[in-house]
Amino acid sequence: MERVYWDEDRETIQPAALRRLENEALRTQLDYVWSSSPLYQAKFAQAGIKREAIGDGADLPLLPFTENTNAEAASRSTLPLAAIWPARQSRSSAFTKPLGRRAGRSMSP
Repeated sequence: MERVYWDEDRETIQPAALRRLENEALRTQLDYVWSSSPLYQAKFAQAGIKREAIGDGADLPLLPFTENTNAEAASRSTLPLAAIWPARQSRSSAFTKPLGRRAGRSMSP
């Protein structure tokens, strides 16, 4: 017999049940972010949003938009080595050198 689904329960879930799962995951993520992320705590406070205001996916438009540069700046300022971490010069500079290699040396034994 040919397999039709990899995970039949998940792939054939009813829309209402899927929405409940998505909303539960959203609430879990928001609880974590609200308690653990200085970046999002500041963004939500600046936008005047309280945690209780976001109950499900329909409330997502209330949340402020976050740029990658916001998240990068926040993570750099909270890293243990933030004081000595060099400022990134360009988007590709972090990827110009292969990790774990020296010039002319192979990683194989």
